[in-house]
This record gives sequence, structure tokens and C-alpha cells, in this order.
Amino acid sequence: MNGACAPVAASLRGHCRGSLQQARSPLQSGVLYNRGVLQRILKYTNILILVLLVAGAAAFGWFGWRTLPTTTGNVEAPLTAEGVIRRDNLGVPHIEAASVEDALFLQGYATAQDRLWQLDALRRSTAGELAEVAGRAALQPDLAARRLGFRRTALTQESRMTPRDRAHFAAYARGVNHFLDTHRDRLPPEFTLLDYEPRPWTISDSILVALRMASDLSTSWQADLDAERMRAELAKTFPDLSDPQRDELLERLFPLRRGDEGLAGSNAWALAGSLTSSGKPLLANDMHLAMGFPSTWTMVHLKAGDLDVAGFALPGLPGVIVGHNQRIAWGITNLGPDVQDLYEERIDLASGRYQYGNEVRQAAQITEVIRVKGEADVRLNVLVTHHGPLIQTVADEPAKRNLAIRWTALSPDFIQYPFLDLNLARDWEEFRLALSRFPGPPQNLVYADVDGNIGYQATGRIPVRTSSGNLPLAGADPSTEWPGFIPFDDLPRIYNPPSGLIATANQNPFPPGYPLRVNGNFASPHRAGHIIARLKARKDWDAPGMLDIQKDVYSPHYVFVARQLLAAAAKNPPKDDFAQQALTILRDWNGQAELDQTGATIARLASEGLLADMLKRLAPDWEEPRVRMSDTVLQWMLSERPGLLSENYDAWLMETFAKVLQDARGRLGGDLSRWQYKAVSRITVDHPIFARVPLVGRYFSLGGKVVSGSPSSPKQVTARLGPSQRFVADLGDWEKSLANVTIGISGHPFSSHYRDQWKAFYNGTSFPMPFRSPTIAAEQRFVPPGR
Repeated sequence: MNGACAPVAASLRGHCRGSLQQARSPLQSGVLYNRGVLQRILKYTNILILVLLVAGAAAFGWFGWRTLPTTTGNVEAPLTAEGVIRRDNLGVPHIEAASVEDALFLQGYATAQDRLWQLDALRRSTAGELAEVAGRAALQPDLAARRLGFRRTALTQESRMTPRDRAHFAAYARGVNHFLDTHRDRLPPEFTLLDYEPRPWTISDSILVALRMASDLSTSWQADLDAERMRAELAKTFPDLSDPQRDELLERLFPLRRGDEGLAGSNAWALAGSLTSSGKPLLANDMHLAMGFPSTWTMVHLKAGDLDVAGFALPGLPGVIVGHNQRIAWGITNLGPDVQDLYEERIDLASGRYQYGNEVRQAAQITEVIRVKGEADVRLNVLVTHHGPLIQTVADEPAKRNLAIRWTALSPDFIQYPFLDLNLARDWEEFRLALSRFPGPPQNLVYADVDGNIGYQATGRIPVRTSSGNLPLAGADPSTEWPGFIPFDDLPRIYNPPSGLIATANQNPFPPGYPLRVNGNFASPHRAGHIIARLKARKDWDAPGMLDIQKDVYSPHYVFVARQLLAAAAKNPPKDDFAQQALTILRDWNGQAELDQTGATIARLASEGLLADMLKRLAPDWEEPRVRMSDTVLQWMLSERPGLLSENYDAWLMETFAKVLQDARGRLGGDLSRWQYKAVSRITVDHPIFARVPLVGRYFSLGGKVVSGSPSSPKQVTARLGPSQRFVADLGDWEKSLANVTIGISGHPFSSHYRDQWKAFYNGTSFPMPFRSPTIAAEQRFVPPGR
């Protein structure tokens, strides 16, 4: 029966479906019809979106992959003889050429292969030409750069270069331009995204890169304004103090030889063979700068005649800045003297005439034209006195006077470039001879050679001062001028000390009895002291041991704060259980700013809170969230405990500590075991363009990263800066040397060397630095025309 009835059942089902369809109302039929249409529209829309995403990714990939530079084969190039660029497994170019100028041509070419957009971004940001490609959003930094006149300065300095320096810069520029001229149809993706083409590279563009580094390492004029503002605030807060008393307090708050761990710093040290396992010196260097994509530094090995040097180079500048040749190695840290002064000019802005002594002088009047993408040009009138350009005028808000800046970097003869001489130096005397003509920014250099010698030399133009220079000076008063610069032979130097070690971590190298006045942003001695203590603990150091110190995250300043809190609690115990728990954690903390440490978090928050409360007590009306006052000021305040701030420092410490903990509790929660350092210590490492590209951009940036270390650790870290490279030279065997940059040699997002070094760098490991026999992954030969 079931079999017989099946057709009937099927027929009935069909009949019923038909009957039901016939029975539906027109409204029901319309709704069902519209629902079907919507479903089909949604389906096709999703398919379209998917197709567009795939097409977009494919287009981005096509634009990316096709613009990857070729690093193999033969290239016709204007050289005197055949040259070659061999790349190792990290993409580092090993260059061989018949002459130094040919080698620098190939260095320029290789740098353009790896970092063409970075080169253009560096020159544009320094010259004040970003708005031309980025629009109004970049106008303010352009205005600041145009006021300082970096492009004008670079052109003037180019005209003053020695013929040898000019030839080296010109060879490098020719190499950059040869790559650019032969790859205009395959420019890196940033140019496509911003829709512009780069101009040819020039000698003055390389000078702009040098000025950019000088700008990053010299910021004292901003601290001068803060000091002046603080002086006025102190007069309001402490009206009963005499002017000398206020000035003395001001110098404590803004020391003439102030220690600021928040500025770009570095570590460098050298060990004699008596402290190493090989019996030969070791030299280590890690420079701390702002981090981002691409890496600040690149690496290169140059061979041409007597030149055989490997190490770290700045994109845009020829030669090796830090590294070693066959006989010597060297490293660099920022010296940090004050090379900038502000002058309040008595000037008529309309005519440009200003008072100086008993005479009236005429300022140069310059009109800067800033091109803004998609908008009309912006014109900026700049006045330049004999001190320098006016960077603030009464026409600016909130400025109330006319301030000119004098800065060694803006001098017409600032660009003297001794690094090629340094690359060729064979001993201590030739090393010092090269540095004797280095104008700045002033630096500390450590030295070691294969004969077993180690040394240290400070270098750069440092003004001889007749006044403090930590406040704006009277521009009309000739007595405020710099009478000259400290002679090179009078700058600090050390050669083969009995201890067998030399270490610089931006601390003040000028002894207390030094006959000349030297101001500066010198770091506190604690970071250097910790490094020296570690170096003294062994006599069998090797390259991996040097790397271990470079990644040391012990925080002397946070330890100081923790000890102050524990001592105060012993005299004035907190009643709050939460504060008592926090103090117990501090008591057990080992001083390491590791990501899993809670003691580091508590000490950091306490340090920031104490410094903020100290500022509030000294200057209640100061509204800016960031004041350029260093952690060493807090250390002075807590060590000497002047009565102006508090009558009972122990009570103040506990009161402020409790408040800091309660404020942080709202963000970090009530369980102190979860207050790990990774919750408060982060650094952002983003590509300025790719990070803003929807969907795919995040694959070409790192974003925010939790990071161990602190401002006073050997591994110095703040929210914006950290180690920019690591280098260890083993003078017993160059092949045992170690080196790496932060992210990768290439700035091209589709290159395998775009960020192949990041993991090792982040985890504190490194790579061998091949010198004599590198493993070659790619080879590109350059042949003169007609050969």
C-alpha cells in the first residue's frame, strides 16, 4: 500500500503546495518576493565585496612585488671599473669597488634599493616639505623646520665643504640617483599610496640627514623655556624667597649639567684583553633613539683599496658611522652638551632692524614658500639675526617676545665629515686626527684596536660660555656671546686606563675641576655605574656576555624610589592594607624591569606620581602634562629633602604613594599580582604610511609592543625610544663579532628582509657579523658603459 500510495502522496503534496500558493494573499506574496530579492542582493553584494577585497589585495601585492628591487644580475653604471654588491643572508650589502668613490656610489645605490622612501621622508621632514605630499596635516612641522631654515643651512654648508668631503657626498648621491633613474616605473609602494615621485638626490639632501640627527640629539632650547617658566612660577609660589635663593632652587630643578634619562641616550664600552677570554679587547655599542619603520640604521661592508670597513650607516650619509675596519673598532654615544642658546632680540619685525650693543643691525628677511597638497601655497616670513633665525615672535601665540636661536648645527661650516677618515684609521693617533675635525653634534667615542689598546675621546664643537645659558639671553648684550669653542685637545680623553675598562652611558665626562663652563643634558651616572659594576665582576668576557649587558633591565632609579618608600614606611607605616601589600612586593623585588615583575610597575608609578606631585607643589599653575625635568631632580629632592617642598618627607611619600596606588587601581585592578610591568611599559613601532592603510596595513607594522627595560636601565626604554641597534666587536676574531638593527635591512614591505631581525632584536639575541668570508645570498655586478 505504501508503494501504491506514494505517487498519490507525491501528487497530493504537489497539489497541496499549489493550493497553498494559490491561497496566499498578494501581501504575503510580495513580502516573500522582496525577501528573495534582498537575499539575492545580499549574496551578490558579499560576493562583490569579496572580489573587491581579493582584487585590492592582489593589486596591492602586484604593486608591492613588482617594485621589489633586483639584487642579482648585471647593471650598467658610471663607475671607473667593475664593482659588485653581494648580499648576505640578512640582506646586508658587501660592496667591493676599485676606488672609494666607486664604493660610495654603490653604497648610495644599495641604500636606494633598500630605503628609497625613507631617504625621501628624511629630507622632506627635515627641510619642511612634507605638506607638499601629505597635505595640511603636515603643515605645522613644516613651519617649524622652515623657521629653523634647515634647507637654507644645508645649501650654505654645501658651499663650504672641503673638496674631498664634497666628492664623497657627490659619489653617494650619484648612486642613489642611478637607482632612481632606472626604477621610476617601479618605485616603492609608499610613493604610489601618496601619489608622487621623488626628486633626484643631492649633496644638500645628505646634509639634511646629518642636520636631522643633530636636531634629534640637541633639544636644550626647549628646556631653557621650561626653566624660564619655572622661575616665574617659583616667584609666585615662594614670594618670600630672595632672587638668589630662587635661582639656586631653579638650578637644582634644571641643573646646568642636568641628567635626563628620557632623552636619546646610548651605551658604549671597551674592555682591555686583561678582562676578556681571548686576551684581546672587546667593544660594545647600542645607541638609543626613537623607534619605527624602517630601522634608523642600516648596515654595510665597504671594500676599496685601503678601505675595508663594516658596520652601521645612516641612510643618506656615506661611509660607516659605527663599526670596525681591519685594525680598529669604535662606538658612539651622545655627549649632550648645551649647543643651543635663545636670545631675546630687540627687533622691529616690519623692518628687520634690531639693537646690538650701541649699533643697529639689519636682519636678513627671508620668505619661505610651503607647498601644500591640494591647497594654496603657504608663505612664511623669517627674520635671521647674527645669532640665528627667530623661532618665536610677538606675532605668535602665546609668544610675547622675539626669540632667536643660536645653534652650532646652523653654522655655515658645520658640515665637516670625518667618517671616511675614521673608516680608514689604523691606530689611536689617526682615530683622534679624524675626530679633531668633527663639528657635531658632540659625541663620546670609545675605541679599541687589534694591538690591545682601548681609548675614549669626546669630540664636537662645544661653546665656551661666559653665562649659564639655561635661560633666554639678552640679544642686545654683546657679553652674552660665545667667545669660541673648547679646543679639541682640551676635551676629555682616556687611553689604556689601569682598570682595563672604559664605559660611557651619556654621563658627564667633564671632571668637577674642569676649567671651562660646560652645560648639558648629561645622564645621571647610575646607568653607567651599573654597567661598570657588571664589567668589573668578571675577567673572562666574550661577545655573548657583552650582549647580555646590553639587554640588562636593572633599573637604578626605580630601585632608588623603592628604597625611599620602604625607608619612609618604616618611620611612617601606612594604614592602608593595599599600600602595605605594595610595599611588601617592593621589598622582595630584585630591581629588574622585566615584563612579569610587579615591583617594577609599582616603582615606576610611584616615581611618576612623586615627580608630578612635586611639580604641583612647586608650580601649582603649571598645566602642561610634560615638563622637561629629569628623574635626577626627584633623586636630589628625596636625598636632600629641602624644607620648601614638605616639612615631613616620610609622610609626603606615604601620602603620595597611597594616592598613586588608588589612581592606578582603577586602571589595573585590585589584584596586585596582576600589576605586571607589561601592563605599563609599551612602545609603538609603526610604519608612518602602511600603519594607516585599511585591512592590510597592520601586516606591515608592529604596533604597540610590551617591552622590558626602563629609562635608567642599560636597556634604556621609554614610550618613544629604545635601542636602535646592537654591536659587539671582538678584536681577537672579527668573525665572532655580533650586530643587528631593530627590524630589518630593507624598508620594502614585500622584502624578506623587511623585519627578519625584529624577533631576535626583541628577544635580546643577535647575529654574527661576517667580515672576511660572508655567506652570499645574492650578487649583483656593476659594469661601466661599453665594457
